[in-house]
Amino acid sequence: MKCATCGKQIGNGRISAAGQDFCSDICHLRFWKEEIPNLGGRWITGENLKELKRLTGQARQDEYSRIVNLIMDNFDDTYFMLMLRYSKEPGKPEGN
Repeated sequence: MKCATCGKQIGNGRISAAGQDFCSDICHLRFWKEEIPNLGGRWITGENLKELKRLTGQARQDEYSRIVNLIMDNFDDTYFMLMLRYSKEPGKPEGN
């Protein structure tokens, strides 16, 4: 099995999310940032990824959890469902 972000072979420490498998927390967050910004990925910064890469052990786990919690706590602000709630025609975004 290969990582959805970097393509490396995945060992025992895989992360599964969004129907994909990732070799590390960084690859998972990078995928989230680049592929699904409307579902919170826009809150992940390059600085977050650099800091996570620098950390190890419990500090790294804590930082990863902090980033994911930030996204989940602000999920209502993603506006993911906004177009569906306020569109005039089903399946057609406002203004089209």
